[in-house]
Amino acid sequence: MIKFEENYDEILAKKTVNGKRIKDRILARNPQDGAVAVECTGLQGSGKTSLNLWFADAILHNDVEERIFWRDSVNSPIQYNKLSNNRYKIMVHQDSDVRFVYTETMEKAPVKHYRFESMDELYDLAEPDKINAVYFPEEYLWVDLIKHLRLKPGWHSVFLDEYEDVCPQRCRGQQWHRNEWIAKNIKQVRKQLVSVFGNTQSNMDADVRVRTKMMIHIYLFGAKVDGLSPIFQKTISCLDIGNAWMDWGHSIYGEVKFPPYYPKKPSITALSLFDA
Repeated sequence: MIKFEENYDEILAKKTVNGKRIKDRILARNPQDGAVAVECTGLQGSGKTSLNLWFADAILHNDVEERIFWRDSVNSPIQYNKLSNNRYKIMVHQDSDVRFVYTETMEKAPVKHYRFESMDELYDLAEPDKINAVYFPEEYLWVDLIKHLRLKPGWHSVFLDEYEDVCPQRCRGQQWHRNEWIAKNIKQVRKQLVSVFGNTQSNMDADVRVRTKMMIHIYLFGAKVDGLSPIFQKTISCLDIGNAWMDWGHSIYGEVKFPPYYPKKPSITALSLFDA
């Protein structure tokens, strides 16, 4: 497919309008339209987490009650505590060895968290006015959570930081079948009012079966643009931190600006001895 350059003035006028249109679609809560599946790519430090926190923050301020579930990468400083209002709750699976330490000293940090065993127990612990940060002993259990949420009433959002760890390109056995389920059912999950947001530094690391079914692709600085996208690679190369281009269905595209969410001090790390 040949991409034809448009008039530059028309592009400037279109990018802001369509950027707002896509952002509004992500945050809309109309049962007839359903939820969304969003992939966000960019280099380390390009603002992927800040962008997702911005979306989560906006969801928290919606009138619609919605449970938000957040996956953070273990063995690195926790990200969800960057919200200025501290609206988060931490749940740890009983089989997980995650502990919380101060990043600078590695001393134990007194972080309040709740233990759970089953998905139903996790769901009951989750609160609709908070980011519910969850730590599983195995990453594939996030797929099981998404399966579980589609059977619950109301709106839900699942934010997967480094989602290639949940749906890796190279996989086998049960992981392969879970990826296959996500790829086949992401549209049905969306219709059942469950939004899925996935962050990754490289779209080559996530299972291609899953990422090609994503409804909206967001590109930050350093991202590799999908071959079907109407967005030019050189456009992404010129992005500043706090800016991104969004592509909805390889058809509608526009720019969005988002605020930075700065690390809290002292920094706290979720540490695990498991090879997670």
